[in-house]
Amino acid sequence: MDGILVAPVVATGWDQVLREAKAANIPVILVDRQIETSDPNLYLSAVTSDQVLEAERLGNGW
Repeated sequence: MDGILVAPVVATGWDQVLREAKAANIPVILVDRQIETSDPNLYLSAVTSDQVLEAERLGNGW
């Protein structure tokens, strides 16, 4: 397996599975949402939206 993409529905409870992926040298990338983890080094990257910026643009008529 080259990697795992995760679009988490819940923010908590990911530490064990992330540790297992890291031990197997499988990179994990979060998509759309952040998670709460004891160690942010358990996943490679997170691709998320900047909702504050989006709201500012909408408020300003973009």
